[in-house]
Amino acid sequence: MLPIKASIRMVLDSVSYSNALPPWFDVPTIDYSARERTIEKRIGAYLAGERPEPPFEVSVPRKAGAPRVWLLPSVNDQIVLQTCISALAERMFAAVDSSRVFSYPPPANPSRLELADSQVGAWTRFQEETRNRLARSPFMLQVDLAQAFASIGRERFLRFAQELAPGSMEVELLASLAAAWGRDDRGLPLMNDSLFFAGNSYLKVVDEIMLRHSADFIRFVDDYRVFGTSSAGLEAILARVTTELRQLGFTINSTKLRLGSSEEYLEAISKVRYESTVGDPGSPYVSTAVFGDVVPPDVLTGAVSQVMTNPELYLNEGFGRLALGAIRRMRADSVMAARMHYEKSPRDSFRELLTKKSSVVRDMIGHLNAFRRSPEAAWQSVWILYVADDLELDRMEDQALARELRSVVAEIRSESTEAIVRLWASRLWLSGSQCELSLAKIEAAHAASYPESGRICYGGR
Repeated sequence: MLPIKASIRMVLDSVSYSNALPPWFDVPTIDYSARERTIEKRIGAYLAGERPEPPFEVSVPRKAGAPRVWLLPSVNDQIVLQTCISALAERMFAAVDSSRVFSYPPPANPSRLELADSQVGAWTRFQEETRNRLARSPFMLQVDLAQAFASIGRERFLRFAQELAPGSMEVELLASLAAAWGRDDRGLPLMNDSLFFAGNSYLKVVDEIMLRHSADFIRFVDDYRVFGTSSAGLEAILARVTTELRQLGFTINSTKLRLGSSEEYLEAISKVRYESTVGDPGSPYVSTAVFGDVVPPDVLTGAVSQVMTNPELYLNEGFGRLALGAIRRMRADSVMAARMHYEKSPRDSFRELLTKKSSVVRDMIGHLNAFRRSPEAAWQSVWILYVADDLELDRMEDQALARELRSVVAEIRSESTEAIVRLWASRLWLSGSQCELSLAKIEAAHAASYPESGRICYGGR
């Protein structure tokens, strides 16, 4: 029996928060029985040979280097994927050595429908273990795999899954999805936490290489730390490991390669602002959980201000995507608070604080004007438009600035070259009643591609 019910909840409640693009609407409730039947039917069709629809592709900037393509399947196909991963999850957890691998740990609370425990807690434990091992070993080698998930061969990954669950329905289904979503044999696509979790488990093949040369190492996703008594000894390990990694299609990111003493490392991390909380804010593999359940409104307002002030550093697949997920979490919390007739939610405070930030609004206008006619900047435009929905323009002190933003958004509705950007501009600042969707429309939207889902919900407005 495939875990379809649990996977529906998991995608809607947590996993999809790590998608590159926000949802067109937050779902307070769906007809779970009807959705379960829909997913069962879709799974049956895929197992019978029907090919899944290609996912929507969006180019997302990185903190450094060329942008990367992220995939966004329909919500229902994300549920199908999560069903496969959930069915394999216990065996994937067991495949890695939890004394060495700190990323994507098993849920601490089995009663909560979570793919894995909080990444912020896991990262903190990784840092603590680093300090503990440095107390015993005076040198450390830091090794980061270059484009780790993009280097995982699809056939190798599927063989790994088959070894975990020989002849299983979930592996057959996973192969069908991989064939439709992979551009070639190389690489797990950038999608969401479902595949990041699976890729984290697959990297046990790298753990095995490391273990042949040193028992004293730990990792967080593709960040390896090897400990030793001498610099020369760690350099020799690096040379041997590098050769063996190439045979599996992996290379080492030379820009993140570090070899030094424990004193140098401890002095360095004491100066890194994000080290104790999220690690590298540019990494695409850190779960949205780094922001906790609902971020305090002042902290989230500060994050938005950072992104708008310095988009080259923060408006990317790492920090920007996670901030987007945190805003979505706050909005979903607000929807539930309204349904339960709470007087106020954290979103109310966030909106008030954001609306007072005239500098942020000016930056939004400037960036939208720069991005709106560029197909390559569709993701950045959607990010800004999504955040702008929390501005209460009628309450802004500078009404001329509010009118300017409204004018820019109106122009985007008719002039943007990208359909999803025009749709998000049409979606902006609708009242609560205008955003309400029937169960039938929700079902249709979740079955459709990302652009078509937007047209179903708001294309006629």
